Parts: sequence; C-alpha cells; structure tokens
Amino acid sequence: MDVHFIQQQAKLQTNMNKKLVLITGVAFDFKKTNASTNLAANIAKAYQSLGFETEIIPQNPSYSEEEPSSGYFEEIKYTYPLKRKNLFLNKSRFKNSINYRVGIIVNSIITASQIWKKRKSISHVFSQTLRPSNLFIIGIACRLSNVNFVYHMVEEPWTLQRYSDNKSWRLIWKTIESVPSCFFLYAISLRLPNYIACISDELANLLKMLYYRSNSIIYLPSVRFNENNEAAIDTSHILDNTSVPKIIYSGQISQTKESLSNVFDALKIVNAKSTKIEFHIYGGGHHDAITSLKSTILDREVSNFVFYHGFVDREELMQAQASSMLCLLLKRDIPFNRYNFPTKLLDYLYARKPILLSDLPLHKSLFKNKIDALLVNPESVTDIADTLLWALENRTEIGAFGERASSILYDKLDAKKNIDAILKNLKVY
Repeated sequence: MDVHFIQQQAKLQTNMNKKLVLITGVAFDFKKTNASTNLAANIAKAYQSLGFETEIIPQNPSYSEEEPSSGYFEEIKYTYPLKRKNLFLNKSRFKNSINYRVGIIVNSIITASQIWKKRKSISHVFSQTLRPSNLFIIGIACRLSNVNFVYHMVEEPWTLQRYSDNKSWRLIWKTIESVPSCFFLYAISLRLPNYIACISDELANLLKMLYYRSNSIIYLPSVRFNENNEAAIDTSHILDNTSVPKIIYSGQISQTKESLSNVFDALKIVNAKSTKIEFHIYGGGHHDAITSLKSTILDREVSNFVFYHGFVDREELMQAQASSMLCLLLKRDIPFNRYNFPTKLLDYLYARKPILLSDLPLHKSLFKNKIDALLVNPESVTDIADTLLWALENRTEIGAFGERASSILYDKLDAKKNIDAILKNLKVY
C-alpha cells in the first residue's frame, strides 16, 4: 500500500480527533459588547454546532475593572490571559496607552505558551487580530506547535488609518506610526497563517496582488449564527402611514466613511415644503467624528429633522429600527469600505428591515435594486433624494424588501455554512 497515502490518512485521523478551537482577537469587550465580540461569538457557536469545543482568548487587556477575567458570553467560554488591565497604579491617557500595548504583548506570550501546552488537543487557532506583533507571536507558536492557524482579516490596516477620523496632527502622527506596523504585517506576520480568511473579495484580490499564495486565501464575510428563521422583531410598524416616516442609521459615526452629509442635503430637498422624513442617528465614535457630525447638522440647518442620539441600549435601538421606514448603510466609495464588510448589515437583515445601501461592488453582488434593497450612489445627493421620494410613494412595496433580503443572512452569510467551508479547507473531517 502507498506509504504516502497511509501517512495522509493518519494525519487526517489525528486532525479529526482534535476538537478544540481557540479564538483570539484584540478588541473584545464582554461587558458592553462590540462588533468584534459579537462576530467572535457567532463564529464560536458555528464551531460548536459542528462538534468542536471553543474558547475565546482575548489578546487585549480587559476594558473594564468590573469585567470578570473569565466567564461566559452568550454561553461561549472566554478567558483573559492577563487578569488585570492596569500595569500602573494611577491612570492617565498615556499610561492607559502603555497598559494596552504592553498588555497585548504579555497576553500574546501567555497565549503562545497555552497553544504549546494544549497542542495535542487543538484543532486550530482562529484569530481576528489586527496587531502585527500579536499575529507574529501567535503565528510562531502555531508553527512550533504544529497547529493550524486561520487568520480572519476583517479590515485592511493601511486604509483603516488613512480614512480615520483623526484630525490635523493626530492623523499625521497615526499615519507615520502605522507605516512600520503595516510593513511588518504584510512582509512577515501575514506569511505565518496557514489560511487568510478575507472578509471581502476585494481584500482577497489585494493580497493576491501582493503575491500571497492563492491557495492560502479563502473568503469569510461577517457572519451570523442562525438558530432559527424567525425575525428578531415585529416589522409590521413599517405599514403605519399615520406618523412621520423615519430613516435610521446605527453604528460607528464617521463622516469619512459614511455619506451622512449627503443624506442631510438630500433630506433638505425631500423636506423642502414640510417634514416628510426624519433621520435618526445612533452610535458613537472618535471624539473628532462626533464633534464634526454635530457641527454638520447645525451648519446644514437640518436639526429640525436630523437627530443624533448617541449610544442607547439595545432594546431602544431595536424599537427604533422596528418603527423605521428604512435602515441606512451608505458607505462611501473609498478603499477602506471596498476592503471591508459592514457588520451592521447583519443586524438589519436579521430585523428584516428594508435597507438603503450604497452601490458598492459588495452590495451589488448581494442585492438587486428595488427588489430586496435600494441601491444609490452615495456621493450623489440627487440620487439619494430621488430614491427617498420613491420610497415615500412606495412604502408598502418596500416593506417586502426586508423579508426578501433576509434570505441572504441564512444563505451566504450563515456562520455554520462558512465555517464548514473553512474546516473542509483544513481537512479536519
């Protein structure tokens, strides 16, 4: 019998016997939660549904002194390697920055040692980090331990900084600071994972242009673990034509990445004679971004029908979405957005709400205009205004868009289906 075949079968059987998946990242917050935490939890649930044990190991120090160093988030086990956040007794902005940076290095080293100790039971490590140092340390540990390493690349680091909301000297300093880290990431750290799971096709194409092996690049968008096919909330409010229609944006506030000011100008056209649509904005962001948003609302003279609410609890946000005519996701056509996948889209689809989307290639690959979503040029005030007027005249019709679009969540963006594809690449069953 072929010796190579026997060795391959033995390796496959060994992989099948390893059932632990470690999930790491550097932006987890199990107290307030965020997009990274929710994505990791959904991926962990997918692994568990496929018969694997999972544990989330944050590489960032805990954001809160009250947060337990270990516990469960949505029934997923997590453990902080570094039990405390502050390495100094007295806090300051500078010291917190040092705490965070040094803490990631310490957590990386502790996690690397855990990978070595548990190497016989680990199927693979799944990482969402954007820190080159963390990726390097974990990657080396996986190589030495002969453990498969899957890196989920959820953002492109150079464009993330290039289109940040920092102003003046902060942007210049952050840009200079990011040059060596981006070089280290692309030249060394990204060569260590067995597979790079890109969050968008355009990001995958970028890596191929940078001479990464095509057979090591796979596709993994933002995903949601779907336990059932039921809507999150009652969307029948959309048929209520007695009140002023509302459009909703919820997520990170960034005028650099979102076409919020163009929506303001479009609403001035729509509401020229009377208030026909209200625009409600929810979420936080960089201080400069929030200040800029508030100033723009005043400068554009739209405060009568544009309202910024900041952070609100999830129940209030869900109620706002339920009573809205449209949910907005008008990403500007910039490299950062083309390399990214908006996690907020998953919430909108889960709520089965009609969505007003920018006509980026990613969105056009998933949706059909005036069939299951409304697609517009995010830089065209006229296009946005005309589409909003059309929506006003066809409110009953657009009510069905969200129901049709929700099938995408259970087809292309289902966590279990996408993780299953990764496992087949890893040949673990």
